[in-house]
Amino acid sequence: MAKGEIARGRLVDGRWRVITALDNPLMPAYRVRDDEGQDAELLILPNEDFVSSAKKFRSLNHENIITTYETGVWEGRAYLVRELVTGQSIRNWLQRDKRLGYDQALGIACQLCLASTAASNAGLSRLGFEPENILVTANGFAKVDPMKLIPVENPNDYMTPEELKRDEPTQKSDLFRIGLMIHEMLLGRLPDRDGYWGVRFEPLSTHDQSLSLELDKTISKALSLDPLERHSDSEALLDDLHPLLMTRPRPASAGPVQWYEDRRFWLYVAIALGALAFVLSLLTGVLPFP
Repeated sequence: MAKGEIARGRLVDGRWRVITALDNPLMPAYRVRDDEGQDAELLILPNEDFVSSAKKFRSLNHENIITTYETGVWEGRAYLVRELVTGQSIRNWLQRDKRLGYDQALGIACQLCLASTAASNAGLSRLGFEPENILVTANGFAKVDPMKLIPVENPNDYMTPEELKRDEPTQKSDLFRIGLMIHEMLLGRLPDRDGYWGVRFEPLSTHDQSLSLELDKTISKALSLDPLERHSDSEALLDDLHPLLMTRPRPASAGPVQWYEDRRFWLYVAIALGALAFVLSLLTGVLPFP
């Protein structure tokens, strides 16, 4: 057992019994269980940044955000106990499948909008979405992992123009990140950067004709360099995304369906022939089948 590791069977803070260690590259993590049989995840927090984050996110209670149960100090170590979520991160999903299906990608994006709205209602300015900090469960729920929102010293591909300028991120920063994520989920890559601040958005429909111009407009707006030109909030972005998820339009470049390609035409023909055969059988007394 490594130095500082909590042994299996230890009782943490008089309530949570350690079942097994979990793989977490950021901090020691354990599967624990209370006296009522509830499983949870125990995290040993490494520094004050994580402690302050844990206290902020404790107020959140939403199905698309990993729920924090309690925080405390045990044997001189700050800890957090939270909902135990099993699933894969969007990053791992993309590494395996390269891209996601339309329904999957937009379904996740809509859930992120709901999570962002919940965070805003709880007084939090942003959630900082990235493929690494979002888990997708077996039943399709997207779960944001707020404890992976550690300060980033070096710029990364998901940083917004305002973050690159060292301005304070807001909910509109989350809208930009959702736009980036939709792009990566549907095309398998992020848009190219336009200089240092923004991105060079090319309509997704030019790369995949099954995607609509309305989706292009929605993503382009979310990826605006100026936060004021983006959607007013995550609910406004959801208002644009949800109809696109529910009713996927035919791309504008697609030609009209010919009559002989329409399955309904042949269904109507079969029904008409069946009705004609039945009428003839009544008139002749000869059944059209043995």
